[in-house]
Amino acid sequence: MKQSEKSAPVLSPEQLAGRLTTATAMVGGHREAVRIQLTAVATGVLFFGTGPDLVQPMMESFASAPDTVALDELWTVAASSVPFLRQHLPHLTGWAGRPDAQAVKVSRACFTDLAQIDLIGSAAAENVGGELLGPVYSNLRSLDSQRVSGAFYTPMNLARLLAEMNPLVEGETFADPTCGAGVLPVAAAIAMRRRGLDPATVTWVLNDIDPVAVTLAGINAVVHSLGPRVVLTCGDGLRLGAADG
Repeated sequence: MKQSEKSAPVLSPEQLAGRLTTATAMVGGHREAVRIQLTAVATGVLFFGTGPDLVQPMMESFASAPDTVALDELWTVAASSVPFLRQHLPHLTGWAGRPDAQAVKVSRACFTDLAQIDLIGSAAAENVGGELLGPVYSNLRSLDSQRVSGAFYTPMNLARLLAEMNPLVEGETFADPTCGAGVLPVAAAIAMRRRGLDPATVTWVLNDIDPVAVTLAGINAVVHSLGPRVVLTCGDGLRLGAADG
């Protein structure tokens, strides 16, 4: 690993969100700013399994790209191999299909910033998406936006406690009607693996009223290898029968 990579700062989700917000403001912002910022972070999360030596160069490559065609193609390929994510991904990355000039500037600014930090260290090891995507999304959204949608992030330590109190066994169905970015299923999967069980045998039914959150939950399902039995739905999960596929 290069010396510059070793000295890259480790940031909390709050600090990371602040950095992305500042980088976006410096290039003038964009109406899709939050989705562009989340796409950048989620792209980094997608590469976690490859190790730190590849994450930083990939972030640099997207920062220097003349447009977002490669980014759009990357997510198209990722979705093609994960059926449950395919129809939801446009809620997060749809802007990259035909970006305007300002969206490209914001995207570059975000990837430039991500290339300068220790993204893997900031994600707190094995909890990668569960410790990063949800909190970053929460911090990027305005307080009013969170109140309107009733969005409240579940901390990983609480999610872990719930997973230990309600242990899953292989072959069960895990249903979360208000999944957010998927911290509860991530914690449940981690708890299963610690007991020598395979989360891929579980049917994961994840729903949220926020389509972007549902997409983030799907990405977490991919990153944490929850297996093919993942069902993503978007609707008011607190009202019987409101969710639809």
